[in-house]
Amino acid sequence: MRPRQTETSTPLAASLQTAIKACEKAARRGYSNAQQHLGEWEDVFNQTRQQLNREKTSLAQRRLQTSTVERELQAQIGEVVTKLHDLQTEFQTSLENRRKELAEFSVALFGRTMAGKSTLMEILTEGEGTSIGKGAQRTTRDVRSYRWHGLKVTDVPGVAAFEGLEDEEAAFEAAKNADLVLFLITDDAPQSAEAECLARVRSLGKPILGICNVKVALDEDEDPKLFLRLLNTAFDPRRLRGIVAQFHKIAEQFTPGYRIQFCATHLRSRFLAQRETDRHRRNVLAEVSRFAAVEREIASIVVSQGRFLRAKSFIEASVGPMLSLGDSLLDFSARNASSGRVLLGKKRQTEAWRDDFRRSGTVRIDAAVREVIDELQNLIPSFTEENYDRKDAGKWWSEEVKRCGAEETVERVQRCLVSECQEQLDEIVKALRVELKLSGDFAGDRRISMDPIIDGKRAWRWGTTAVGGVLAIGILLNLWNPLGWAGVAAVAVPALGWLGSLLLEDREAKASRRRNSLAGKLSKDVDGIGSRMRTALERWLHQDLLKVHVDVMIKDMSLAIHDLFQLANTQRDLAWRLNRKQRQLNREFLREALEHLGRKEAMKGVRDVARIPGHAVMLALEPGTTFPRDCKRGLQELLQEPVWFVVDTGSKFSMLCRAIGIRGQHERSRVSVEEKIQIAHVPLNVFDATSVTRVRLAQQLSELHVMK
Repeated sequence: MRPRQTETSTPLAASLQTAIKACEKAARRGYSNAQQHLGEWEDVFNQTRQQLNREKTSLAQRRLQTSTVERELQAQIGEVVTKLHDLQTEFQTSLENRRKELAEFSVALFGRTMAGKSTLMEILTEGEGTSIGKGAQRTTRDVRSYRWHGLKVTDVPGVAAFEGLEDEEAAFEAAKNADLVLFLITDDAPQSAEAECLARVRSLGKPILGICNVKVALDEDEDPKLFLRLLNTAFDPRRLRGIVAQFHKIAEQFTPGYRIQFCATHLRSRFLAQRETDRHRRNVLAEVSRFAAVEREIASIVVSQGRFLRAKSFIEASVGPMLSLGDSLLDFSARNASSGRVLLGKKRQTEAWRDDFRRSGTVRIDAAVREVIDELQNLIPSFTEENYDRKDAGKWWSEEVKRCGAEETVERVQRCLVSECQEQLDEIVKALRVELKLSGDFAGDRRISMDPIIDGKRAWRWGTTAVGGVLAIGILLNLWNPLGWAGVAAVAVPALGWLGSLLLEDREAKASRRRNSLAGKLSKDVDGIGSRMRTALERWLHQDLLKVHVDVMIKDMSLAIHDLFQLANTQRDLAWRLNRKQRQLNREFLREALEHLGRKEAMKGVRDVARIPGHAVMLALEPGTTFPRDCKRGLQELLQEPVWFVVDTGSKFSMLCRAIGIRGQHERSRVSVEEKIQIAHVPLNVFDATSVTRVRLAQQLSELHVMK
């Protein structure tokens, strides 16, 4: 390897050294502020975890019998608690890592595989080229760091590579701690995967300098003068602007707004220049590479923006994860509230059906009992005529009762009611599955999904219930051993004390009295059978069928509704607590940026600040306030994010409409707000990236969760 130049051997190195020292002071101030914020966050996290754990314990004590809602809500609470813990740990770890490198200004080098990252590293380290890839393989597999003019440069694995997901995750982890990202592309066809990775880097809120590597072939022994003409064509400004514009067009599908600046260079010729022994040839290669412009741009960013970027990195460390958690909590809350409303509607529908079913069931039971009574009453005349003088008339009457089909009638009406109840409850379960899925899809679909609330197979075990019910009712009625037959037998068998007088009476008169007496006893007994049948069947309907199954389901629905709404409120409240803390950080962030621009006075008219790192900033201004145009341009260049404005009139509804861009009375009339649960329904037909960004910023400022 060639000898390294000293750090202060060039004006560029000297200016960087001075800037890095100033950056260290800013970093120490940012670290001190971050420590204070971390303490405040820990209090919020601990209080929230305690509240969520109390709700989890309460859920465990409910022991719902017919749904999996308890398990699902417990899983949600567990996930949120885990996220809170992970977020707190991430803040602590990140802050500790940054404390160890307060004196470092860190630059991360991003780019897809074979874009020239390894060549750039060899240039910055004045290497011999041993790390430069020779084919389509992924060359950089590990995170490597080195120094260039006092800057810490981190070379990360290539992104957008086939089967390179692990490499990408390592690259993005390294980028989190960077103060500046160099994003390398080539002048051949831009790739969508590259643009998607750029969007992900931008979401970290990192400043980005784009480098376009012109990939014109050049061998070590090739005459640079002959090569120069071809290179001039490759560096044609219109051609390069077209390539960059094409890349930006693809990137705007993922993150619209401010377009990052690109510098064009030919890395191959710059690398060959440092290997060249001929001084003239070395100078020519270095000049045609145009790499000096890249070095100047990096130095310019560090010198002019370094102090702000170092302080900004501490704020970004908390804003991004906090924003993601807040979005997840709002999604959870919306899904739970939506599911609660679905269950509430289905519960009311089930209660109405139960009441109708109870009435209709009573009517059918009465009809079945009347059928049995009528058949038995029709048997009484002939049975009386044939059996009035038999000692065992009770036994024969029992056989007649069996043959009349009373048991089959009871079983038929039971099975009919069980089948209808089972069919209705199955329909309720199926409808709930569909409606809950639709409500979940409607509520939000960014990251979180819920398992089905109702599990029909687990909830209802109908087969054995129906059979058991029929057998139980048969035994309860005891139709083939009716009560009162001791009295009937006493009538059929005359007492010895009456024997003398009976022998003296007219035989026909005695027979008539016996027939009438037996018929009366039988009729009374039939009425008793009917009464017992009716009582037993109605008790079975109310106690064994409706109470054990339908009422249990309704009760579980009520508990689930309560738990869904309670957890939705908890999640929503936590999301807005995080949001308010985040807006406080946003105000500090804006104040830091304006101070860096020398325009602190512009902060006076700003009431609130919403921001999505890498996407956009929205300032809520006092009525009658005008934000300076030159200050807006300076902010956009410094943050690399579009700056939008909304007038804060004190109305959440007005704030929401203005922030989203809903104009006109007709459009506003279609916006509705559920005040109790702080949800706004907005008829947005097109959800492009810009609309989504505006909606998320509007949510931050208004604390209204926007849904279609």
